[in-house]
Amino acid sequence: MTISGASSGELIIAWGDGFWNLLSFTIQVVLTLLLGHTLAYTPPMQRALKSVARTVHSARSAYLTVAFIACGTSLISWALGLVASAVMARTVASVAHERNIPVHYPLLVACAYSGIVIWHQGLSASIGLAIATPGHFLEDSIGIVRTSQTLFTSSSLLTALFILVTLPLLMSRLRPADHACRPLPD
Repeated sequence: MTISGASSGELIIAWGDGFWNLLSFTIQVVLTLLLGHTLAYTPPMQRALKSVARTVHSARSAYLTVAFIACGTSLISWALGLVASAVMARTVASVAHERNIPVHYPLLVACAYSGIVIWHQGLSASIGLAIATPGHFLEDSIGIVRTSQTLFTSSSLLTALFILVTLPLLMSRLRPADHACRPLPD
């Protein structure tokens, strides 16, 4: 109140007005997450994830696989990346357990959520999509910026490729010793 010079009543009204403006964005985020979850649990996606999980033959390949799938699915959609990579981590942990491959489940989960590093270079990048939309909040100052000028520039694509290759390698290097691995809880 002392900083803004507004009364407490004015601040409450301003907060209330601003709060309700977030509803459309909130619904979009919830719907995106719901659709990502739905897609991750479709039979074809489940078969694909299980098929990839069966290729795991060592702890290193487990971490590489989960991190790579996390990055790849996050490039398609941040919501799909969150859900599909979590399913992938659990599936890979089960396969590793069946094959007596010691994997550190907390690291598999970290590999799954590492995909969030790359999502903003992908097809669901909030800012890239927002500024490509007519009527966006900065249109008066920057105009419409096409995705070909943001997401699909060669520098953006090369950066995404670099992350897609190096992040799984980095995550696999974090592997603890076999005796320190904590398996998938029962």
